[in-house]
Amino acid sequence: MILKKLTIKNLFAYRDQHELDFELGKKQNIILILARNGRGKTSFLRIVRILIHGIRNNKDILEEGLSEREYVVGKSTQWRGIFNADALDKGQNSATVDGVLELEGKELRIHRRFVKDGGGFQEQAIISYDGQERNEDFLENILPKNFAQFFFFDGEKIESLINTKNINVEDSLKTLLNIKAYERLIDGSNIARIKRDFNADVQDAPTAEQIKKIDAEILSIQANLEYLQAEINTLQKQIKQKNNEIERVRDKVFGLKSTDAPNLQVLKKDLERKNKELTQIRKSLNDKVKNNSLFIMMAHDLAKEYLDKLNDDNVNYQLDEQLIRFKKLLNKIKNSIFEEDFDEEGVPPEHRLGFHTQEFYQERIDKVYKKFTKDDKRQMEQQVIYFYEDDKKLLQDIFQQEAFTRKELQTLKTLTKDVEALKDQVETSQGDDDEKQQKLDGFKKELATAEAERSQLEQTIGSTRRQHAEGAKRKTDLENQIIDLKNQFAIAKPVKQALDLTERTIDFFNEFIDELLKSKVNALQKEFSQTLRKLLPDDRIYKVKIDNRFNIKIYNKSNKEQAIGSLSSGQKQIVATSLMQAISKVAKVDAFVCVDTPLARIDKLNRERIIKHYYPQAANQVIILATDSEIAPKSDEYQYLKPHLAKEYTILNSYENRSSYFKEGYVEEK
Repeated sequence: MILKKLTIKNLFAYRDQHELDFELGKKQNIILILARNGRGKTSFLRIVRILIHGIRNNKDILEEGLSEREYVVGKSTQWRGIFNADALDKGQNSATVDGVLELEGKELRIHRRFVKDGGGFQEQAIISYDGQERNEDFLENILPKNFAQFFFFDGEKIESLINTKNINVEDSLKTLLNIKAYERLIDGSNIARIKRDFNADVQDAPTAEQIKKIDAEILSIQANLEYLQAEINTLQKQIKQKNNEIERVRDKVFGLKSTDAPNLQVLKKDLERKNKELTQIRKSLNDKVKNNSLFIMMAHDLAKEYLDKLNDDNVNYQLDEQLIRFKKLLNKIKNSIFEEDFDEEGVPPEHRLGFHTQEFYQERIDKVYKKFTKDDKRQMEQQVIYFYEDDKKLLQDIFQQEAFTRKELQTLKTLTKDVEALKDQVETSQGDDDEKQQKLDGFKKELATAEAERSQLEQTIGSTRRQHAEGAKRKTDLENQIIDLKNQFAIAKPVKQALDLTERTIDFFNEFIDELLKSKVNALQKEFSQTLRKLLPDDRIYKVKIDNRFNIKIYNKSNKEQAIGSLSSGQKQIVATSLMQAISKVAKVDAFVCVDTPLARIDKLNRERIIKHYYPQAANQVIILATDSEIAPKSDEYQYLKPHLAKEYTILNSYENRSSYFKEGYVEEK
């Protein structure tokens, strides 16, 4: 992440608007900003931190002892706040900072506006990345707030970072090295309390044996209900058959009771005529069975839907699934007709098919289906039109004759009944009165027996239904009971298992964190020592050791510990700078570096090493805020830095409006 443009308005030492261009060269990654003390270098560093993370919920930016409100609006003479004093005096109560940055080759824009509102303040932020609006979390994920101290820092205060007994530094280092995330993940401080609470909750929970016993009873009841339902279905079928039998006997009784038997010749002619009509209808219907017309009428809704899709070119892609559904339903109808113990009342005998017809039907469906699904099929739209044109015509013809076919089915039933009645009448008319009476008595006896058997069946089915209802109620009660028990059990058993698993997981992660911490510390320690030897080649400060609490110890070439407190301020600053370099390489965070007063306490020899070996490699972009006593334009330090310079600015002061401003290049202030 690099800062390409920065616009400041009415913040700290800068009144009105100031625009800075920080574009880099191909091999130049350093922006040098020179200024005398008191001109606004520290203000600039604060503005950079405010740009990236704002002020709300950013305790790391606050000056010691100040609240967010005090930091923004000021605290008497102790702190003037972030607003430019001269702008406030002239009634301008708002300040802004805008940044255009580059992140992974895409543009990141940040706009922050602060408004003084009485004794408080308002903060507004607009963040966009690659043209899309983002929130504060997006920036936090790129560079967390507590990392900022390692990237935007005051060189004179940097030595405080090597005092890692400071909990903030330790926390930041753990976060920077991706260790803190695992510690938060396994924070088990409340597990013991949670475990005690759950144990109290499940103390009276049911056992698995209790639930298993009720489950077994439910299964037993379910089996009995299924048996009773089968009995009910059988009894219903028997009652239906008995009703049909009674109806037939009553018809015979009615025919025999006729006082004046019709003329026998008339009856025979009528019987012959109706037999002929019946034969014609049977032949017509059997033909429709053979060509599937009757099957398709039985599957009327699905056939109609199938035809609609055949007629609609826009849904041809659905025909594969449609044909499968159509075939399944036709097969179901066919199977019910071919079944050996078919329901004679539901499917008339004349609707049964011979083997050759069944074979023809099955062969046709399989042939069409295989043709549709063969591997070397054409484009779907062409294939459907080619394969289903015959089906379309067949369905259209069937639905045109639908009303007539249904009329034939109704007539078939009526004619069958009429023919049976005429046969009885012819038979009766051919006998004498005694013979008729004998038949009538037999029919009456047969009718009485059938009605008695039906009554017994109805009583039995009533009793069976009551048993079924009682069993169903008992099953529902047990199911409701077992739901409650299983809910209790669901808390009792899995919670203990989950807590045991959690503790084992915590043990695993603790071991993992120890290994991760050891690995990261070793990498940091190695990089720290190498950088330190490069920036400060002194046998008395030869290597560094870091423990798991990030406490730093320095050793000489003889491996004897050297007290950090005994180092000079300049040496401490170089040690801290080496730590920064090591952190940047090990943590691999892509962020620019901004440093204020980088060389104030460092002697001339060590300045050369830091300028040559640290700043050109510290980050893809380094912004240096220095006084001319640190890096004078004609000094050796400037010459060391010059090959890496992309931009130079000077901060000057306007005494007229009590404001600082920027000039590109070096401008000597009088």
